[in-house]
Amino acid sequence: MNQPVSLIFLPGETPLIGVWRPGYLPEWVGHTLAPKTSGTTLLHELQRFLAHEKLDLNQVKSIGVMAGPASYTHLRLFVSTANALAWSLAIPVFGFSAQSKLPEDLPVLVRQAKRNVPLEPVYPTKL
Repeated sequence: MNQPVSLIFLPGETPLIGVWRPGYLPEWVGHTLAPKTSGTTLLHELQRFLAHEKLDLNQVKSIGVMAGPASYTHLRLFVSTANALAWSLAIPVFGFSAQSKLPEDLPVLVRQAKRNVPLEPVYPTKL
């Protein structure tokens, strides 16, 4: 597959990992994770998901992650995993909010992705 692939992380009550492959049918494929996903589980599920989709991490050209709101633990886990993978693969990373429409907003989000600029989670605040 020569099309660019974006890896997407969605933390939250029903965490999800997915890939967006423009020009490939289906363009968007997601995999639901267990609500109590840990770091080890996330990486294991990511490997299984990519293998199921016949993809390799080297085919991923950008990584996106919903930067909040979600639980503190999931935000830390998903954002740090996205940052680490993007850094190690030397690819851009982008954040988006829960209000983003996926996959419709992905073309613009991918174009705005930045290389070597880590994302920061957006934690819910109470006044």
